[in-house]
Amino acid sequence: MSGCRDRDETCVAGTIQAVTVRARAGAPTLEVDIYDGSGTVTLVFLGRRDIPGLRAGASVKASGRITVQEGRPSIFNPRYELLPVPSASA
Repeated sequence: MSGCRDRDETCVAGTIQAVTVRARAGAPTLEVDIYDGSGTVTLVFLGRRDIPGLRAGASVKASGRITVQEGRPSIFNPRYELLPVPSASA
């Protein structure tokens, strides 16, 4: 994620660090921060308060166009896929 540049079409994968609901122009917005070990990208879902499965600790792959605002890379309304949680070996 550290190599993502403004306006690049990209695919990122990582672990969800935080899920936040904010208001943008009076409408709800779900913001999901994912981290891959090199950096964080915020997935922004306009008009949403919740998406089943997108919870802190879950693994996700997302794709879309990067937008950098206030130094933070974001992808608005990305395509996403929940990834299986790696099983711990006994």
